Amino acid sequence: MIEIHIHVHFHSGASSGKSASVRKGSTSFFHYMSSEVCRMASSGRYSTSRNYATALRSFRTFCSVRNLSFRSVTPSLLSDYENWLKRRGICLNTISCYLRSLRAVYNRGVSQGLAEQTHPFRKVYTGVERTVKRGLGQDVIQRLQALTLSCSSLSLVRDMFIFSFLACGMPFVDMAYLTKSQIHDGYLVYRRHKTGRRIRIKLQGAMSEIIRRYAVPGRDYVFPVIKSGAGSVQAYSQYRSGVSYYNRQLKKLALLAGCSQNLTSYVTRHSWASMAYADKVGLPVISKALGHTLPQTTLIYVRDINDTALDSANKRIINKIFGKKKVPPLFKNSDSQ
Repeated sequence: MIEIHIHVHFHSGASSGKSASVRKGSTSFFHYMSSEVCRMASSGRYSTSRNYATALRSFRTFCSVRNLSFRSVTPSLLSDYENWLKRRGICLNTISCYLRSLRAVYNRGVSQGLAEQTHPFRKVYTGVERTVKRGLGQDVIQRLQALTLSCSSLSLVRDMFIFSFLACGMPFVDMAYLTKSQIHDGYLVYRRHKTGRRIRIKLQGAMSEIIRRYAVPGRDYVFPVIKSGAGSVQAYSQYRSGVSYYNRQLKKLALLAGCSQNLTSYVTRHSWASMAYADKVGLPVISKALGHTLPQTTLIYVRDINDTALDSANKRIINKIFGKKKVPPLFKNSDSQ
């Protein structure tokens, strides 16, 4: 684990002898952003902290200076930085991610009175470019399910991939943090790490079988990604290692299954949504299943959907691929193992 020690020095106006108007904007943007990296991590927002740290490292490399004041963050500097990133072959969405991180920290500094708002990010790209994504066909998922694997690590990755699909495209992060206490009365109930939205899915098909296979006694988490008793920092580190390993192993599974498409932790979400839409499942139901935050009109419909509609939709998709299969009750409560 890499430890970053950041020392931030604050100087009072009395000792400096300078007026507030002169001091405003002269605070080091780099130092302030470093403190925000630490603050995000200490509050458990590890992904945000990681994004800030990556953006800061990139921006610092471009600027080639030790310190940069808030007033030096200008439209022309950011435009030059954007062009520099493009010349280095950085994709547009990554560039946008860097700039959004810098903007968020800059605006927070402005709100704390460290600088005047000059809107320096107004001329650079901070949107999200749509990427072309292709869902898997049902034949690929069936081939992955049918693979005979002697390697236990590959079996785990395959089973988590199938479980993700069965659970309406459940993200890897939510599978990694999934505990037995989130499974009761025949339902899987959790909140998405990314959006905080509550997801409630009825256990269908092979979902219960996969849970039985990995929800061993003495471990809080269903899948062996995060160790029981891990603190928040350690758990996040184990999750990051887990998703990296997961994506590497998926490439091996793709070769074994004769799949030409790139398998990643996000493929199942797109695949489930594509199949559900093709099967005439309503957009509000799909939105609810994926835990998406969509335009307000869609959210109004999503709130009014009965969970039965989602259960029925997921069951139709699973039966279409894996066939109908009666599954016995999993366990009476999460602590019975």
